[in-house]
Formats: sequence, structure tokens, C-alpha cells
Amino acid sequence: MEFKRTAREMATQLRQCTNQPYEFVKKQMSEKRHSPSFLSQAIEGTSLDAEMEFIHKWTALTLYTGGADTVSVAYERTR
Repeated sequence: MEFKRTAREMATQLRQCTNQPYEFVKKQMSEKRHSPSFLSQAIEGTSLDAEMEFIHKWTALTLYTGGADTVSVAYERTR
């Protein structure tokens, strides 16, 4: 069934969108090479239990995708 394959692909992409940036920031922080950001400050300011990690990942994704939408609208208006 095609819709199941599409759903699996979308689920994989969604996991990548939430996990990769979070892991990148954590790696940069462990190497002391990160720039201050919402996510790095959130990670530093709280314990890293599973619930807070979930909140950090999804909040960062929301800010990132909201920013992408704003940039694309601004770009379209300048054309």
C-alpha cells in the first residue's frame, strides 16, 4: 500500500528533523565549539531527562520551521 510507504518516509524525515539538529548542538557543546542559541541555553539550563529532551527537540524544530516560513515569505515579497 502506497500510503503506508509514504507515512514511513514522512515519519523518518520528521525524526531526522527533530534529532539531527539536537544531536549537532549537543556535540558542538561537548566540544566547546557551539554558539549560544535557544537550544544550547535550554540544554545548559535544565536536566537532560527524556521529557525535557523531547520538549527541547520539538521547541527547537518549531522555532526553526517558523523561521524558515518567515524567510521564504520575506523573500517572495522582495521579488
